[in-house]
Amino acid sequence: MIGVLYAVLVAYGYASSNFYMKKGMENGAKDIGIFYTIIVNFLLALFFAIYVLITNPGILNLPGIIFFILSGIMGPILGRLTLYTAINHVSITLATSIKITAPVFAAIIAFLTLGETLSTTALIGMFIVIFGLYQLSQLQNGTSEKSTGGSLKLGIVFALLSALTFAGGNVFRKFSLQYIDSAVLGLAISTLSSLIFYLIYFTIKGRFKEFKETPLTARKNFIIGGLFTTLGILCYFLALKTIPVAIAVTLANTEPIFVMFLGKYVYKLKEEKLSKKMLAYIGLIFIGVVVITFKG
Repeated sequence: MIGVLYAVLVAYGYASSNFYMKKGMENGAKDIGIFYTIIVNFLLALFFAIYVLITNPGILNLPGIIFFILSGIMGPILGRLTLYTAINHVSITLATSIKITAPVFAAIIAFLTLGETLSTTALIGMFIVIFGLYQLSQLQNGTSEKSTGGSLKLGIVFALLSALTFAGGNVFRKFSLQYIDSAVLGLAISTLSSLIFYLIYFTIKGRFKEFKETPLTARKNFIIGGLFTTLGILCYFLALKTIPVAIAVTLANTEPIFVMFLGKYVYKLKEEKLSKKMLAYIGLIFIGVVVITFKG
């Protein structure tokens, strides 16, 4: 039950972060915003990681560190990169709909590598949630969206790779927790690998001047977005400690529901409208979550 709560908090953290990232991107580039969030992720995690290392100095080991690093590369870097590449070849609707299959890949990889199995009711709950999310994505993005160019097959391949890498990243997180049983250290090490990647990227591209000149309002929003992202990633590690990877990924993918409700009722965005169909699919997803929680 607690693992399910953590997984739902992942969705909440990521959804809340989206609003501040969107505000920040009105005055700053998207990759600048991502860089800011990763810095916030790492600094917060480092603060608590130091305490963990002082109280338990022998907790680190090489296999755990390697798997944490791989988890930081797979999802945050390769997952995003392949998704954005897919969107360059096919519609956002198709790319995001295919990405929703990440729990299926997570279930397969976790079964083959970790020996994780799911009960029939948990599988039914997963199917209900994935189906609801798919239908919701169709309503949100519309059906008239055209491909943005390039090969349809190539776009589908990259979208599948995105789902695979996001799923694989979470399996690596689970692997690493078997060697280093600390969500905080997991957050610190995995975000450090992402931070190093972006430092190299910004050095090659010569973007540090742009980073330094980011307007104050954009910085504030990126930093707040980073705080919510930190909550999401930390809760992901905590969820993976107690529930199967596929279940954690499925529940974390309910992020669009939080986006819609927070946008309408908390951030009061006029463009966020909830139709009867949307509410129906949200209700269906909620049923799936309940099935996973109490029957899975």
